[in-house]
Amino acid sequence: MLSRVFAEFDNLDLGESAARTVRSRIEQVGKIIISARRYKPSAPTNSLTGDSMRHIPAMSSPVALAALNSSYTDPYESDSRQGKFEPAQKASVVLSLVCESETANRVSGLLSSLGGRNVRVVSIPC
Repeated sequence: MLSRVFAEFDNLDLGESAARTVRSRIEQVGKIIISARRYKPSAPTNSLTGDSMRHIPAMSSPVALAALNSSYTDPYESDSRQGKFEPAQKASVVLSLVCESETANRVSGLLSSLGGRNVRVVSIPC
C-alpha cells in the first residue's frame, strides 16, 4: 500500500534540500512534488472601524521628499536587481511525496528533522 507524506518548509531551498536528502537516504520514495504557497499581502485593519490602514510617510508624499533631496529613492519601489519582492522570495513551500506505507514513518521523521513543519501521512487507497 502507498502513502503520501506532506511537509511544509520555510522556503524553496529548504524544500529542495529535504527532497534530495530523502531521495538519497530512502530508496522506496516515488514521486516528489514541491509547490509554493502564494503570497497574499494583507493590509492591517483598524480594529475599531474595520477599515484598511495604509502607511503614510512622515512627509506627505514621496514626491515631497524627492524635492528636498535629489538622492532620495522611493521606499515602495522594487529593486530591479532582486527580480521579485522579498516576501514572495520567502514564501513557504509544501513538499509532498509518495512512498511505501512501511517507510512512511521513517520519511516523516526525516522530514521533521530536516526542518519540516506540519508533517502528515495520508494513506492512498488502491
